[in-house]
Amino acid sequence: MDIVIPVFYNVDPTNVRHQKGSFETALAEHEKKYDLPIVRMWRRALKNSANLSGINSTNFRNEAELLEDIIDHVLKRLNKKPINNSKGLIGIDKPIADLESLLRQESKDVRVIGIWGMHGIGKTTIVEELFNKQCFEYESCCFLAKVNEELERHGVICVKEKLLSTLLTEDVKIKTTNGLPNDILRRIGRVKIFIVLDDVNDYDQVEKLVGTLNWLGSGSRIIITARDRQILHNKVNDIYEIGSLSIDEAGELFYLNAFNQSHVGEEYWDYLLLSYWMVDYAKGVPLVLKVLGQLLRGKDKEAWKSQLDKLQKMPNKKVHDKMKPSYYDLDRKEKNIFLDIACFFNGLNLKVDYLNLLLRDHENDNSVAIGLERLKDKSLITISEDNTVSMHHIVQEMGREIAHEESSEDLGSRSRLLDADEIYEVLNNNKGTSAIRSISIDLSKIRKLKLGPGIFSKMSNLQFLDFHGKYIRDDMDFLPEGLEYLPSNIRYLRWKQCPLRSLPEKFSAKDLVILDLSDSCVQKLWDGMQVN
Repeated sequence: MDIVIPVFYNVDPTNVRHQKGSFETALAEHEKKYDLPIVRMWRRALKNSANLSGINSTNFRNEAELLEDIIDHVLKRLNKKPINNSKGLIGIDKPIADLESLLRQESKDVRVIGIWGMHGIGKTTIVEELFNKQCFEYESCCFLAKVNEELERHGVICVKEKLLSTLLTEDVKIKTTNGLPNDILRRIGRVKIFIVLDDVNDYDQVEKLVGTLNWLGSGSRIIITARDRQILHNKVNDIYEIGSLSIDEAGELFYLNAFNQSHVGEEYWDYLLLSYWMVDYAKGVPLVLKVLGQLLRGKDKEAWKSQLDKLQKMPNKKVHDKMKPSYYDLDRKEKNIFLDIACFFNGLNLKVDYLNLLLRDHENDNSVAIGLERLKDKSLITISEDNTVSMHHIVQEMGREIAHEESSEDLGSRSRLLDADEIYEVLNNNKGTSAIRSISIDLSKIRKLKLGPGIFSKMSNLQFLDFHGKYIRDDMDFLPEGLEYLPSNIRYLRWKQCPLRSLPEKFSAKDLVILDLSDSCVQKLWDGMQVN
């Protein structure tokens, strides 16, 4: 690739670009001597050179300063080469190509591109590779990793000094977060730069580091990666979402980390089925595929089976710890909505309208809709075109583990119950308390239960109850004495194969949103008149 650095020595770049002044006179004379196509070519060359970010001698006090700046520019450009570190990176070709297309869109303005996606989906990996491939096309570039963490640890001035020092290839010191010295503004303003700000938690961080963008040189580009789409909304020119890997790409990445090759060789055929289960578990999230592959590398089949069994009970700690910050960024209401979906509603294919009713705190509570949007923006849920809400398997596991950590010893004090053994322990020993908000269980996975008529009497705040899955009635004598009480707060009640002939007489259905008693013995909802 040719490198061109125009130097405008005692000439105005505007006159070069538009061929005014002495250029206009000279070119008019040339048109009399030379063929018109040749002169037109010269005009285009002058215009193109003036459009490049160059060096204007009028910005310097003397020729010594001008010469020093020219030498700095040349050395900087000659030392810049594209770096190819793509070995071992799977599934990045399409996002890289898409982002390169966005970077190369013709525009003299500064363009900002936002990259968005859930934690562990590969945003940083992709943008690092993109930076290495594209940096040589710019006069100066800087990659700032872990921006949020660096700002919290070192402060704005320190991080901003690092950015400016990298761009100008010298040690830059500033005294304030507001504004920049004129010489720095002048020097950066005439070069085309490329900046990556990775893992931004708030757009204020961008403004503190880069400012209003009008001081950056023509054609400069900035990329911002974030887990929260709202940060980027109305702030960037384009938002690019990073999605999960395809099943083939996921398999290739897992094999690379587990076997150090991108396919299952003959010597590893015994691991093929176990590998498929691991890949299916990860659901296309690169972080999970890498962690599991590296964890299992060199282990025998029994270790693989043991790890798979463990994953059914609890998520991998390394993955869980990396995912948790997304949850801690939520407010109290958003955390409740997130945990309700993770521990109860995910997989039920409910639409936004139903969740607005199910998750509101009171009749006039309209905050659920904005809460769902926040979760969507933070890549914690997805909302389909038909408004169905779902959650990625790995995110769901993170939420369930957080709920599990509420009270590992006293199960009755936990707000959300979904483990078959733990639910058996609570129900069989009548350990329920007012802390319990939801119970969801697959009846085919629970041991034989014999419950008393007042089993739910202590669970006054129970709102969501789901007994699903098939079981043999003769093996499960649920309620031999019937049921006397159901909490009046219940909003979602699904009870497959319910053994009751009717619900409790005093059960108030005033808050009930969804009722599913399919395949049950219920002949009428309640005896006598309902008490509201």
